[in-house]
Amino acid sequence: MQRRLSTIMATDVVGYSARMRENEADTIRRVSLLNEFLRTSASHHQGRVFNRAGDGFLLEFSSPVAAVRCAYEVQLRLCEPITKEDIGLELRTGIHLADVVVDGDDLL
Repeated sequence: MQRRLSTIMATDVVGYSARMRENEADTIRRVSLLNEFLRTSASHHQGRVFNRAGDGFLLEFSSPVAAVRCAYEVQLRLCEPITKEDIGLELRTGIHLADVVVDGDDLL
């Protein structure tokens, strides 16, 4: 069993269930845009999205500083008028430094 110290950024969409009830197709489109945005942002900060479930995303970084910078940049960019128009989602985000177990591309 391989272990390592990682910084995990966990994020999910505020009001996801209500959005799905109101307009499922639009919500799925917006979450898909968010998925690409998070992958690009993580990569820019030497991180990666390693798991996703519905509106929840788990990102891994080797540095807590990189994770915080990524989270900050994501929140700022989601507030920009053009990004808000395209994605239009609000996120809750937490950052955790932990010893993880490596399971292929996933972490436990």
